Amino acid sequence: MALMSPVSASETPTPDQIIIDADRFEVIGQSNDVLAQGNVQVVQGRVRVQGAEATYRQADQIVYMRGQVELFNEGIVLRAPQVDVYGNQRLIHASGGVEFTLNDLKGQSEMIDFDMRAQTMTLTGEPHASQGKDEVQGTVIKVLLQEKRIVAEGKTRIILSPETVKGR
Repeated sequence: MALMSPVSASETPTPDQIIIDADRFEVIGQSNDVLAQGNVQVVQGRVRVQGAEATYRQADQIVYMRGQVELFNEGIVLRAPQVDVYGNQRLIHASGGVEFTLNDLKGQSEMIDFDMRAQTMTLTGEPHASQGKDEVQGTVIKVLLQEKRIVAEGKTRIILSPETVKGR
């Protein structure tokens, strides 16, 4: 069985290594795919994902998480019923009614695609975001993390509170 090279507790994992902790593991066939169940936590680099169940496809370095999944990455907290982490591509796809927070920025949509390399989150499926009392809605909302910008596309609406406008 050529699963993953083990990392001892004293060793610091490399950013490319995927570490999975769970109550139960099952290795599936010759593919060495792993089914993890119960209190699953997956860590790769600075990304930590936890949920009830995960399937790791070793050949593609994809982790499919299910069951009240929470993802944590550099201040971002993302919650969804399903989260797929494409480790080698540094992409995250969350679906099934997704919520995220980043400091005082909050958002909701049916799906969120998070490109960790580009530092962008794309919200689709009735997305909306809010910061303080200000809100934005659109067909698609893009959160550009490095630029600290939000771009709404399609049928859009922004609601600005008088207190926020006075403070600018």
